[in-house]
Amino acid sequence: MGVHIHRCAALVAAALLQLPGAAPASESSAQRELSAAREPSAQPNLAAELEREARPDLARLWTEGTRLVQEARADERQRPEAAIDGYLRAARMFEALTRERPDLSLVWWHGARAWWAAGDTQPLDAVEARVRYFERANEFCARGLEADPDCAECMLWKFASMGRLGTTRGVWTAMRQVPEMAGLLDRGIALAPPVAEGADDSTLGNLHYSSAIFYRALPDWFWIGWILGVRGDKERALAHSRTALSLHPARIDYQVEVGTQLLCLGTTRGDDVRLAEGKDVMRAAVARDPETQDDDREIHAAQIMLESPGKACGYSGDKWLEIDGSDARRAASRAGLGP
Repeated sequence: MGVHIHRCAALVAAALLQLPGAAPASESSAQRELSAAREPSAQPNLAAELEREARPDLARLWTEGTRLVQEARADERQRPEAAIDGYLRAARMFEALTRERPDLSLVWWHGARAWWAAGDTQPLDAVEARVRYFERANEFCARGLEADPDCAECMLWKFASMGRLGTTRGVWTAMRQVPEMAGLLDRGIALAPPVAEGADDSTLGNLHYSSAIFYRALPDWFWIGWILGVRGDKERALAHSRTALSLHPARIDYQVEVGTQLLCLGTTRGDDVRLAEGKDVMRAAVARDPETQDDDREIHAAQIMLESPGKACGYSGDKWLEIDGSDARRAASRAGLGP
């Protein structure tokens, strides 16, 4: 099982409603996405390819790096320090491989994911380390996109890195990057990437999940859309979360996100039907057995939102965001984006 992306968007963000200049997704295109994810393509056997190129040294770097990532993932819940060490060792192996083969986007995004996971596993108060590793992840993704402009995995992890940098440094410090983040999600979903690392982990599912959080957490004020060209859209967010869960119904984080979206809409719009549905979804999530550190965190958050549904709109996984309109205007002004 690969490293699951979780809450990257507000950590940061089914295309049923288009960004400016993009066409809305039709029912047929959504079905094509579902078909693509249910019939995932295997990732290239890079080690074998490198062996055929008479580079067993590079093949060993790739094999050892991917092994370390899997071991670190298994360590996250009980041995986080060991997990961080494993992710860092893997990231450095991928980095060594890129020095020899900078043309391989597959290696760049695996390296980015390892840096991102090393940062994400750090305690929340380890701000300096988190920023350093998320910045490295962002750099690796940029290099991956240079190698392959259609690398959807690079888009996903670049978005995740930018999102984590935003909430680690302060959400509004990343305001200028919001259009780029939206574009990464939009383009990644349009590519309908078939890559999956197991029945419950696909790039397409993670892109929809990230989009759900992004459009829920991003304020939907008119002036945000006027200045940035994109603003929050809770209906669009709910559609993305439902699509992600339909792709991978076993994912607890996807289930909690659907519940979060419903509670958010129910409380902000006084919609008792969605509020009740959201509570039902959350109760079902809480009743499940967690398997990972991510699952523990999601179930705990679901319990909090069941008790306080009004918190749902601001749930980001690593913190509860409370975004005030006047604060946002001042932040935009300081960034040179608003009046």
